Amino acid sequence: MEMDRQGARIDELEQATDRQDQRLEGAGVAISYLIERIRGLTTWVRSSGLEPPAAQPIPERAREFIHHDV
Repeated sequence: MEMDRQGARIDELEQATDRQDQRLEGAGVAISYLIERIRGLTTWVRSSGLEPPAAQPIPERAREFIHHDV
């Protein structure tokens, strides 16, 4: 009985891990899209002879995920 219960729990945890992995992958794709979109808009604004508004500082927790070279 205990082995069955533990096996079921492992299955639940594996499914939860798979769902979390899918959410993280989707979030990464969304973040990459938004970064490229902002870069494109910044380039367009500058090509119009204007300067985009100053960005707020990148939060410390986000810095390792955002390579800010624009």
